[in-house]
Amino acid sequence: MKRIWFVTGGAIAVMLLVVLLFVPLLGGPPGYRRSIWQFLQFQLQRSDTAYVPTPVTVYGSSAELRQSAIVPTWETEMPKGKNVIWCASFQLAWDRLAKDVIHAPPDILHAEKIAERLNRNTYSENDLPSDSYFAAAGWCRDGIVKKIRQEMERRFHRQPAIAEIDDLANVIAAYGYLDVGIPFPVPYFANPAPLAFKDDAGGKTNVGSFGVNFSHASVENTPGYPLCHQIRVLHCVADDRMQAKEFAIDPCRESSPNQVILARVPAEATLQATWKGLEKRMADYPRQSNAQPDFELDRLLVPNLAWDVTYHFTELEGRDKLLKNKGFEGLWMSHAIQGIRFRLDRGGVALRSESFLAAACIPRDFIFDRPFFIFVRKRDGGVPYFAMRVANAELLCRP
Repeated sequence: MKRIWFVTGGAIAVMLLVVLLFVPLLGGPPGYRRSIWQFLQFQLQRSDTAYVPTPVTVYGSSAELRQSAIVPTWETEMPKGKNVIWCASFQLAWDRLAKDVIHAPPDILHAEKIAERLNRNTYSENDLPSDSYFAAAGWCRDGIVKKIRQEMERRFHRQPAIAEIDDLANVIAAYGYLDVGIPFPVPYFANPAPLAFKDDAGGKTNVGSFGVNFSHASVENTPGYPLCHQIRVLHCVADDRMQAKEFAIDPCRESSPNQVILARVPAEATLQATWKGLEKRMADYPRQSNAQPDFELDRLLVPNLAWDVTYHFTELEGRDKLLKNKGFEGLWMSHAIQGIRFRLDRGGVALRSESFLAAACIPRDFIFDRPFFIFVRKRDGGVPYFAMRVANAELLCRP
């Protein structure tokens, strides 16, 4: 019996991607702005030092994480109380396997439901900046691994984290890579004081953060003045006490071709459903009576994230996970792994992700890496290629 290796591996380095948005929303009815001061109370000190990316603070396998999960599709139901992460690189690899090798939607015994979701959620490469990704699939006997390595070196000046399987003729390899950066033209201020992050269960954890105090930055020629025009408020709702209840912002309104959206909004059953609800909120917001200029925002505070995690999709792995497609019988899913490296801090966002799939008779580990709601998409596109719900502090940076 042969094996099929399925790996979405490598690293999704989302350095400052969309972070969970902890930004006070902007204006509202009389007295509304003043009430936000109690919503996020922190003092931001001026920092004249050059921006230095936040070092990774969480490394390891998903087996070591108790409060975080990476999901294969963004329509997968979100586990309650956990951070939930999805990235399109896994889908890119799956789609290439279907299109370029099997020439049909992959059908896997004992994994029909997850395969059906992956087949239904084919990702349009038009929703990705053309220079940010690479995907390919084929038989190793036809030189697919060499092609992947050559293209990665030519386009991204790096070697892919894939198995050394060049000499294994009966191996199918599918690879997907995503590399995106969204630097903030004006870095935000570092918050010298700990931010008490409250998770789904009500527990509080002190974490590091960044942001800006707009009451001190709204005066022209002050250090933080440019930040007043860097943020765009996309959605904002106040409660009956005129305090921020839910909100969404774009921390870099002029970024192109990619956009980061930070949103503190109610969670739906899935990341996809949450995104659709947020889309409607953002479309409706400009027509609301409390929509005010973006510089009317009082304070912004966002937790730092910097993590590097490897995740095994055990529901796709095992000798019993046989391909049922005609001509591919006997191949089984040996590994389904995703690796993600993610960072969000005062300097911006960076995302790097790679995925690898293989069908063979020899086992091999594949790493697929990927890291509140955080959504990253092509600015003129519709469907995000990265989504995350930060439900607890497991992946947040400590002060």
